[in-house]
Amino acid sequence: MPKIITLTPVWGRPEIFEICLTGIKRLMQRVDLHPVFAISEDWAADMLKGFDYIYHDNKPLGLKKNKLLEYIMQKDFDYLMQLDSDDIITNSYIDLITPYINNNTPQFCVNIIYFVDLSGNTAYFKTSHFHGLAMCISKQSIIKAGGILWDNNSNRGMDHYCINKLKKVGIENTIIPIKDICCLDIKSDTNINTINSFPKLGFSYRDLLRNFEEGDMVINLIEKNNV
Repeated sequence: MPKIITLTPVWGRPEIFEICLTGIKRLMQRVDLHPVFAISEDWAADMLKGFDYIYHDNKPLGLKKNKLLEYIMQKDFDYLMQLDSDDIITNSYIDLITPYINNNTPQFCVNIIYFVDLSGNTAYFKTSHFHGLAMCISKQSIIKAGGILWDNNSNRGMDHYCINKLKKVGIENTIIPIKDICCLDIKSDTNINTINSFPKLGFSYRDLLRNFEEGDMVINLIEKNNV
């Protein structure tokens, strides 16, 4: 079975990261997945006892991610999956991407992702180009790109920079069209792009979150936040 490493920078929002980590633990029971984290705060080290992580300053974010990638590239793996500390993906997502991994697709992501914030607002993003949530890149593609995927001096525009860096060496992103609801970004007031940056969904956060294995944890967090 191909080996997947998740790249996850962590900063702030421990209550959201706990949900993300619960999802990662679930995925580890389903696929050959090794999560690796870059942390900047001691509480994250306490939460990640027994996991693989490095310490690094949170800013610039591009440098933090590249340093984590440098650490990861020393390991044995086939695909890198970008999974931020406020993201969760379903078991069905793994089923959807497995054929693309087995076919050695250089880089890919699905065409639609979903958002919820701690006020219970919901949104989505549909694309024919790219996004970063659970984007997968083969190790060979990373090597071809020189082992650096982000601008060391930047705190935003990570996905654009990564995509362009790969395009410069002839690697195009493959978009997987899906109908399943399988990728979620949990927004908070610390995000650069708020939920208002995206089109609103036509159904409630409860209806959205029933599609995710950790959905009840997110619902509890939303309701606790709105007491």
